Amino acid sequence: MNATPIDDGPGWHHVAEFLRRGETYGDGGAPEAIETHISIVFLTQQYAYKLKKPARYDFLDYSTAWARRRSEEHTSELQSPMYLVCRLLLEKK
Repeated sequence: MNATPIDDGPGWHHVAEFLRRGETYGDGGAPEAIETHISIVFLTQQYAYKLKKPARYDFLDYSTAWARRRSEEHTSELQSPMYLVCRLLLEKK
């Protein structure tokens, strides 16, 4: 997997730093950050927040903010039915 370096400007880094701070979430604790080659997942006490990195590989292109947003919208569309099923199962317990 060869990544093409992407200069996405300062915006992405500001968002990542904002999400790393505990005061961002209001529960006081800094989130656990799990970093992969294409994203960073911030785990708080209640939620998980995923931030896609500006990157370009042979198998994906997240080189622009628009491309990353479109990918997230597509992922949300695919996962939405599964989320509802899981939610219903948990509520029945």
